[in-house]
Amino acid sequence: IELNTTIVDIIKEYEEYLKSQRLSVNTIAIYMRTLYEFSSKIGVKQIGKIKQRHFTIFKNSMPNLSEHTVNRKLRALQTFFNWTLDDGYINNAIRIKKLPVVKPPVNFYSDAEFRFILKNVEKGFPHAQAKMIDDARELFLDAYKLYWNTGMRLSEPFDNELKMDNDGYRLIITGTTTKNSYLRYVHLTEQQAITIIKMNKWLDHQLKSRKNRYETIKLFSRVFAKSLKKSNLMGKFHDLRKTFASKLWFLTGQEFALCYALGHTDT
Repeated sequence: IELNTTIVDIIKEYEEYLKSQRLSVNTIAIYMRTLYEFSSKIGVKQIGKIKQRHFTIFKNSMPNLSEHTVNRKLRALQTFFNWTLDDGYINNAIRIKKLPVVKPPVNFYSDAEFRFILKNVEKGFPHAQAKMIDDARELFLDAYKLYWNTGMRLSEPFDNELKMDNDGYRLIITGTTTKNSYLRYVHLTEQQAITIIKMNKWLDHQLKSRKNRYETIKLFSRVFAKSLKKSNLMGKFHDLRKTFASKLWFLTGQEFALCYALGHTDT
């Protein structure tokens, strides 16, 4: 009789572990989707029977996905198998080979390009997923300026605590295991702090008619993507963070200052 714990049982335990590590609901969902997808495609029930060829089978099952997407899934698997080794479910380390990819250059928006993007945001988008009511246009413009000048991730103004004391306005960003590994502070101007308060009020109002909190927050990235398209510029919302990082590097040349400002541990 096989007494090995099944992969599905271990995945469930891993989910509880991720919750204990204070990962966001959406991050945990991404991990779980990948793990259950892997489990169903390889057709192996016991974790001790997983071989290197099973990862090849998994890679070959995604011919229509980009190399970056496949590697994201493989990284999620690698993190899972590192945990199973640490917790004694497997005896030997598993190394998953990623697909070779050409790393694209960091996308950077000049001041002139950013002003042009904001002009297209100001025009508004009345239809589809990027629908934005007229009253929200000023808020969206201020929000993009906030992201541009602070380098925060999309959800950070909504998921963290805003403080005002003798040191001025600060957003206290809590550490997690996947994004920020330590507590950090983003110092803000009064106008930036007011923008964050307005963004959260907007979210509370939206959630009276919408069910999914994160999808509602993503409206900021969808509007930005539409504005990029209208501006004939390549990129995505996250490039605001990369632009902030690039500007800070040009100004200071300090790796560790940049590392802290972004919430990274590895320079």
